[in-house]
Amino acid sequence: MTYQLQHTEKDGRARAGLLTTDHGVIHTPIFMPVGTVGSVKGIHLRELIDDLQAEIILGNTYHLYLRPGTQVLERVGGLHRFNGFSRPRLSGLLPLRHSQTHRRRLRVPQSHRRQQTFLLPRTGH
Repeated sequence: MTYQLQHTEKDGRARAGLLTTDHGVIHTPIFMPVGTVGSVKGIHLRELIDDLQAEIILGNTYHLYLRPGTQVLERVGGLHRFNGFSRPRLSGLLPLRHSQTHRRRLRVPQSHRRQQTFLLPRTGH
C-alpha cells in the first residue's frame, strides 16, 4: 500500500492524494459507504459502483466475524467475493463497550449468545 500526496492547501489544513492498494486506487479525501456486515444496505451493487462510484467500503471485523462469519467468507473465497465488490475495503475493529484485552487477545462479550469471543491481532478471530 502506498500514499502519494497530490495537493496541499496553502494553509496546510487540507490535503488530497492517492492511496494505492492491491484492490485499487482511492482518491482522498473520500466518502466511504458503510458495509458493516459485508454489504451496504439500501443500495444495489450496480448503483454502488456505477452511480455512487464508491472506491472503498468501510466494514467492521467483529460484525463480519459474527455474521456472516469466517467460515462463510472462506467458503465463498473471501470478503471481496462475498457480494462482488472487488474494489478496496477498510475493515477495522471499532472500540467496543465492555471489551477487555487478555493475553494479547481482545475479549468481547456477546450478550445475545451469552458467551465470549476472543479476537486475535493477526487472524481477526
